[in-house]
Amino acid sequence: MMEILEKLMGGSARVKAMRFFLLNPDKITNEKEVSLKTKISNKSLRKEINLFKAIGLIKQKRISIEVVGKNKRKAKMKRVDGYFLNPEFPYKDALHKLLSEENTMSRESVLRTLKSAGKIKLLLVSGIFIQQPEARVDILIVGDNLNRKVIDNKIKRIESELGRELTYAVFDTKEFSYRLSMYDKLIREILDFPHERIVDLLRPEVSFS
Repeated sequence: MMEILEKLMGGSARVKAMRFFLLNPDKITNEKEVSLKTKISNKSLRKEINLFKAIGLIKQKRISIEVVGKNKRKAKMKRVDGYFLNPEFPYKDALHKLLSEENTMSRESVLRTLKSAGKIKLLLVSGIFIQQPEARVDILIVGDNLNRKVIDNKIKRIESELGRELTYAVFDTKEFSYRLSMYDKLIREILDFPHERIVDLLRPEVSFS
């Protein structure tokens, strides 16, 4: 689905930038932040922003942002151009539906992105992946020898594809098993809420009943 959308809309940069604005309708942000969140180069992003403004998808206004100096001690306010979704754009809802989360990243892609983080025993998705915004997490990762830094970087990569920030939880197998046995509130809420399991190697070692 992703490849088809990219071809129809003129490339991955356009799809990712459009999804960012559509999935963050109340957010006013500057070009630098959009580039960091979507991992689109400044040159490519500027082209897409100019297009979006021309067709009325987004609007522009001056905003103030905090800028940290080179010594990382002093911060000052700077006026920059900010961009936000135009709530009156006539095709906003249709585009949102077309670019919704469930149509953008397959479960196989999520696993492929995260599998180098360690020995994953349980990987489940909820939240935005299954259109359940009230879920406690979007991703749960349980395993052994998990590299948290790698996980954080991989999650950022997934966020850049989806166009929005994710809520996720990471546990090693022993901690997860202990929390589960103690009826930990967070664990129970994650497991009791609708979700999809991409990897589940804990049965029958751990009971989920």
